[in-house]
Amino acid sequence: MTFDLLWDLPGINVSDYRDVIRIGEDGQVHSRGKVASPAAIRMRPDGTPPELTVSVTASVEADVLELRATAHVVEKAAPIYYTLGADTEGVYHNARVAWELYGPGEEDYVSIRPENLKPRVRVTGDVDEVEASTALTRPGKYRLRASTVDLAGRTTVVWTPFEVAMDSRTKRLGVRQNE
Repeated sequence: MTFDLLWDLPGINVSDYRDVIRIGEDGQVHSRGKVASPAAIRMRPDGTPPELTVSVTASVEADVLELRATAHVVEKAAPIYYTLGADTEGVYHNARVAWELYGPGEEDYVSIRPENLKPRVRVTGDVDEVEASTALTRPGKYRLRASTVDLAGRTTVVWTPFEVAMDSRTKRLGVRQNE
């Protein structure tokens, strides 16, 4: 099923759409101008969402802390597929995991993308291992968000909090993962 997701702003023309589904501020679902019956609400199929675990490590070079995150993803009821778009050669890859980094301030948000949009994925048996990395230069509290989705739309999200601090002995940045 394909769809467009739009903000319901004044002046948006949706007359070319076969159906427009609006979610009201009260949570009610409206379809074709009426409150939708439960049968009109599209439900995800039953089944187990993908399994996702994340670990974080860091290494320091000069004054830059290189954060490396590793996700282990296990398919359950349906195949996992997440793409970041076409790489520099026009090829779409199954990245399996989307990575976002929050903190220490709102302005520090980063969507972590692999170089040339070529994800680092290693498949071993039933487990897909996905790596992502990014450079950090500011101390503070961070939260790494890893998410995956299967072809039925079942999602799994893992939040990994950690702190970047200056080591008083070495005067270098280091990472401490919060429990």
